Amino acid sequence: VEFYNAGYNILEANKDILDGIDCVKRFNLYITKDSVNAIKEFGSYSRKKDRMGRVLEDPIKWNDHTCDAVRYALFTHTQNGGVAELWAGL
Repeated sequence: VEFYNAGYNILEANKDILDGIDCVKRFNLYITKDSVNAIKEFGSYSRKKDRMGRVLEDPIKWNDHTCDAVRYALFTHTQNGGVAELWAGL
């Protein structure tokens, strides 16, 4: 509320994990070589495994701040109006 009252145009992020990941997978993400931490984070992003070693849908929640921020932005801003809505505000 404080940010909104200060005049910032803010939206609550849609933080749905599985649908958000599916949304992000539709995009080609370009990360510069200087973004060392983002490269490490995306490179180590993985999913949980069951006792038999089968990969589950749930991601492992560790060192995923950049991945979460990208997911929040893309999923929140594209779920209703598509990519055009995301770029309209720039």
